[in-house]
This record gives sequence, C-alpha cells and structure tokens, in this order.
Amino acid sequence: MHLQLRGGDADDGADATDQALDLVAVHRSTGGGQPIAVAFLSGSQRFRVAVSLALAIGQVAGNHHCGECVIIDEGFGSLDREGQEVMIQELQRLQGIMKRIILVSHQESFADAFPHGYRFGIHDGEARAERMSA
Repeated sequence: MHLQLRGGDADDGADATDQALDLVAVHRSTGGGQPIAVAFLSGSQRFRVAVSLALAIGQVAGNHHCGECVIIDEGFGSLDREGQEVMIQELQRLQGIMKRIILVSHQESFADAFPHGYRFGIHDGEARAERMSA
C-alpha cells in the first residue's frame, strides 16, 4: 500500500491548505490499484498510515534525515496478528536508524520482541517500574 494526494482540481473552490494532507491509499496487490480514501481504511491500516506519516514528516522536518526518536503510545490494539508482526519487523528495522524508539503497549508480543523494556504497575499503593529481561 502507498499513499498519494487525492487528485482534484485546484479550481474547485477549496483552499490549497485544506487539501495539504487529503490522502488516498492505493493497495498494490488488491483492488486493481484503485485509490481508497484514508477514512475508509481499517483501524489497522489507519494506524500504519499514521506511523508512516509521522516518520515521513519527521524526516522532512529533519532536512531529509530520519528523526532521532519516535514515541508510540498504545497504538497497537487495532492491529491483527499479521499487522502486529509487520509493525514489529518495521520497528526492529528502524532501531538501526533511530537513536530511540519508545513503545507503550499492553500487547505482550511487543514487549517480547524488543531487548529492553520496563513493566509498570502499582505495588502496595506505589507506582513501580521493573526492568524486563530480554
């Protein structure tokens, strides 16, 4: 799947800034390459689009250098098992490019997939962090 700006006439009365991120997704292997409005993507697909856009915007803002870190807070619940595996693989690949990747998740598959982690909880009325071993 790849993203592209929705095609449209500049003279349709809409302000150009209103269309700055008017995106459609084109799935390469299904749908005959027909564009799909991002609003009609599944939750899993929308999450992957959001992560991709955040990384792309960070790259452009960083003058075509990848940002130093990314923080993803609880975005993985919408992913099915296959989507989780793809996201884990992509985040593992990004570890070689970025200085820090911080993930917050209740999904055990993410905790098990990375070498460093902390489990947070309440013990005897106090918040505690416990380092997880790889």
